[in-house]
Amino acid sequence: MRFLSFTLCFSAVTVCHAALFASWVRSGPPVVDLGYAKYQGVTNKTSNTTTFLGIRYAASPAGERRWHTPTYPVKVRGVQKADTQPPKCYQSVRGTSSTNPFLDLGLGQEWPESNTILTEQMVLNGLDMKLGQAMKKRSPNEDDVSEDCLFLNVHIPGTKVPSESLPVVVFIHDGGYHSGSARMFDGDDLVQESGNNIIAVIIQFRLGLFGFLAGEEVKRSGSLNVGLLDQQFALQWVQSHIKQFGGDPDQVTIWGKTSGAGAVLQHIVANDGETNPPLFKRAITISAFLPPQYDYNHDILKYLYSEVTKKSGCHKVEDTLACLRHTDIDTLQKANVGISGAGFYGTFTWTPCVDGQLIRQRPVEALKQSRVNGRALMASDNFNEGVIFVNASSPPHSNPSYAGNIMPSSSRAIRDVVGRLYGDAYKSRTRQIQAMAMYGESFLKCPSYFIADAYLVRDYPVYKAQFAVEPAYNPSDIGLYFPSTFPRITNDTSFIDSFAQSFLAFAISGNPNAHFDGKRSTTPYWDDYADFSEMLFEIDENDGKSNIRQILSAEAFLDRCSIWQDIAAQTPR
Repeated sequence: MRFLSFTLCFSAVTVCHAALFASWVRSGPPVVDLGYAKYQGVTNKTSNTTTFLGIRYAASPAGERRWHTPTYPVKVRGVQKADTQPPKCYQSVRGTSSTNPFLDLGLGQEWPESNTILTEQMVLNGLDMKLGQAMKKRSPNEDDVSEDCLFLNVHIPGTKVPSESLPVVVFIHDGGYHSGSARMFDGDDLVQESGNNIIAVIIQFRLGLFGFLAGEEVKRSGSLNVGLLDQQFALQWVQSHIKQFGGDPDQVTIWGKTSGAGAVLQHIVANDGETNPPLFKRAITISAFLPPQYDYNHDILKYLYSEVTKKSGCHKVEDTLACLRHTDIDTLQKANVGISGAGFYGTFTWTPCVDGQLIRQRPVEALKQSRVNGRALMASDNFNEGVIFVNASSPPHSNPSYAGNIMPSSSRAIRDVVGRLYGDAYKSRTRQIQAMAMYGESFLKCPSYFIADAYLVRDYPVYKAQFAVEPAYNPSDIGLYFPSTFPRITNDTSFIDSFAQSFLAFAISGNPNAHFDGKRSTTPYWDDYADFSEMLFEIDENDGKSNIRQILSAEAFLDRCSIWQDIAAQTPR
C-alpha cells in the first residue's frame, strides 16, 4: 500500500505544477539579450529563483525542415515574455503487442494496428500504476503539442543574473525517445538542491518518427538522428549563450534519466569521442537506456520507413521523403503512434541509429575503445529496473523467445545463450522475473558499467551509485531530485539530501564528497569506482531507517554484463 500511495500521487503532477507557478511574480525580472531575441524571465519570490520558460534555441523544424539538422532561430524584435511553458513535441507510445513484428525479420507481414494514444505517462505494467495523468484515448492535438517545439527552459538563482559564473546542469528528459517534455522537469528544484550554486537548463527535442526516422532516403536527402542533433544544437546554444544567464560554459554537466541518460551516452560517444569544441565537462547517467541500435540502412529501419510512407500515402511517389515533408501532421502523427504502439510490449520503436556521422559506430564498441567525450562520470541505476517494462499479465513462453522479442535481429543461437544465462542466474524464480532481469540488466543497468569502464581506461574520475529503496523500479528515484512535479518515495530529508545533493555536488565540483550548503551530508565518503566500489542507497523496511553504505559490485552481475558486452555486435548495440 505504501507504493500504491506513492504512485497515485503521480496523477497530481499537473496540480503540483500549477501551484508552483502560481506564486510567481510577473514584474521586474531580468532581461537577457541573445542577439536574435530578448527574453524576460519570471521571478519566484518563494524560492528566490528566476526562470526563463520557452526560450527558442532553434527554428521550427516543421514542413520542409522535417528530418533536417536544426537551424538558428529567426531574429525577432522586442522583449519576449519567458513566462509560459513551451508546447511539447509530438508524442508517441511504447509497444503493447504480445510479439515483436520484426521477430526473425519476418518483414512480409502487415504491420498490426494500434489504438494506443499517449498522454504524459508511463504505464507501470500489471500494477496499473501511472506517471502523470491517467491514460485516455484522446486526440494528440488536445495536449498542447506542436512540431515547432525546439525550446528550452533556463533556471537561475536569485532575482538578478548572477555576477559570478556558475556551473551549468543541462537535463535531458526521458520517455523512451517517444514522449516527455521540459514542463515535466522543474529545473528550479535542481537550483535549490544545489544551494543556489548552479544554472539549470531543461531541453526539448524531436521525438518518435519526427526525431528518429531512418533509412537510405533520410540519409540521402535529410539528416539521421535529428532528435540527437537537436540535443547537440541545444548544447551548442548553451556554449554560446549561457554566460548571459550567469553560467560558465566550461563547467557544463549533462544529466539524463533512462532514455535521457541513454541520450547522454550517445553524446559521450558522439563523433567517436572527439566532439570539438567540447560541449560538456561532466556527465551524469541514471538508468542509462541502451536498446538495440541498428545501422541506418538495417532491414528493420528500412521497413519502418516503408511503413511510414504507406500509412502516409507516399509509397507510390518517386521522392518519398519530399512527400512526407508535405504530408499533414495529423496523418504523420497517426503513423507515429500506430507503428510504435504495435511494437513488442515495453519496447520503443523510434530510437537512435548508427548514422556514420554523429554516431559513427555502435555505442558499446566505441565505449570498449574508450572513445568518450567528457572528463568525469557519475552513474546510478535502480535495483529493479526491468519490472515496469515486462507484461505482468502475460509471462514469456521461454527465455529465448523473450530475448528474441526484445532483440528481434539477434540469431537463435544468441537467444539461446541469453536464455540459459538468465535461467541459470535466476533458476529459482519465475520466467517473468527472469525476463525482468534480462530487460533491466541488458538495457538499463549494464550500460552504466560500460560507460564507467570507458572513463576509467582514460583515468577520468568515476562514481557509481545504486538505488535500492523498495520497490526500486525505474521511476522510483525521480521525485528525490524533481519533487515539484513527482512525489518522493520517502520523506527522510537526510536520505533525500544524501542522494540528490550528491549529484549536484558532482555537477558543481566533479566530486560528490564536496558539500556546498554549509551542512554535513549523512552520506558516507564516496570512493571512486576504480575498485568496483558503489554507494548503495537503501532504507530498511523494518525500522524505516536509511542504510547508505559502500558496497562492491556483484561479481556474478558483472559477469553477465561482460557477456552482454561480448555479444553487443549481435544484439546490436
